Amino acid sequence: MTYLVSCLVLGAFPLPMRAIATELSGGIPPETLAQSPQAEKPNACKPGAIAMVPLMALLPPNQNQISTVKGLPSFLFHLPETSAQTAEFVLSNDSNQILYKVQFAITGNPGIIRMELPAFINLEPLEIQKNYSWSFSIICNPVSPSENLSVTGTVQRLPLSSNLATQLQNGSLSSHPQIYAEAGLWMDAFSSLVDVSQFPLEDRSNQEEWKTLLQLMGLETL
Repeated sequence: MTYLVSCLVLGAFPLPMRAIATELSGGIPPETLAQSPQAEKPNACKPGAIAMVPLMALLPPNQNQISTVKGLPSFLFHLPETSAQTAEFVLSNDSNQILYKVQFAITGNPGIIRMELPAFINLEPLEIQKNYSWSFSIICNPVSPSENLSVTGTVQRLPLSSNLATQLQNGSLSSHPQIYAEAGLWMDAFSSLVDVSQFPLEDRSNQEEWKTLLQLMGLETL
């Protein structure tokens, strides 16, 4: 069960079929890492519905601040089963000025989706040690925002230490997820794991590394 923002289907669990999200407005569409097959499950958009795994950022429990060393980082979220067809991602600076906003189509299946900040729209890289706000919403009702499912948090770009830079330079690309994870850079760890293999679902070692990262974060249920 997993999704992404580039139009490649990747993931960490058996992938029954490709499912590519399409762009509705602005930016690039999310890329599906992997997803569960269609099934009769609670609809997260129904009033009072309780999803087995709710909408959430791929972060340790009770944490909503993302640390990254990337100027244009990726953001990963878990989406629950839903009848909604659209999702939205927004990034703002500390003055509440919207820097990037994109809406895109989703399949409604549960899974993990990766949002990438695109360089081609001349989006400025995040400034080091400056806080930014992000929000990710599943649009349950376009005319009634209060009915939408949303998760919010902050992101801060940290300076790349000489030690981390040396580890990344000397290590193979396949070692980068573990290096980032040991530094507590969870989003960078998952993003690099996606990047090192075009089809991680077909590589048992990548499956195990994905599961290991989830376990380290206390997210074994994903």
